[in-house]
Amino acid sequence: MVDFIWAGLSLPFCSPDKFHGLWNKIVNALNPGGYFAGDFFGPNHVWSENAEMTFLTKDQIHTLFKPLNIEYFIEEEGIRRTALMGMQHCHTFSVIAGKA
Repeated sequence: MVDFIWAGLSLPFCSPDKFHGLWNKIVNALNPGGYFAGDFFGPNHVWSENAEMTFLTKDQIHTLFKPLNIEYFIEEEGIRRTALMGMQHCHTFSVIAGKA
């Protein structure tokens, strides 16, 4: 059991068939009073055609977080400079949530 999990820009790289199992492990690993902070890619992200990655809608993310209390939620979409691929259309959700 842990008090904090940070998954910055990593969870989208989990294959869709394994994502919900991983998410359940994340939620179950948090102690009461613990926090999760992380990022998700939305359906309008430039890489969304990659079937080996996980892309979620805003509604899907809110459903995932039902066992937690969202304290910070922001959706960003637009052209962004990436570290390796130059300017790309990005669609991301950033979330911080606590476990009661």
